Amino acid sequence: MSQEVLQGLCETKQQSIMSQLYFSQKQMIELSAMDHYFNDLLNMLKEAIIQIKEVSDEIRHYSQKSI
Repeated sequence: MSQEVLQGLCETKQQSIMSQLYFSQKQMIELSAMDHYFNDLLNMLKEAIIQIKEVSDEIRHYSQKSI
């Protein structure tokens, strides 16, 4: 089950949560360049990306030690 979670978070390139978040981050960067209203939202998105990456790393570490 942990492998399925890991795949959904970061390993399936076209549909992973991380790839979607990176795409959204790129769009948010463009929006914040046009309107500073998006700066705080961009920062929240960046924090979410960091947290999800940390979760993925922990699951990967757990999966590797379970094998």
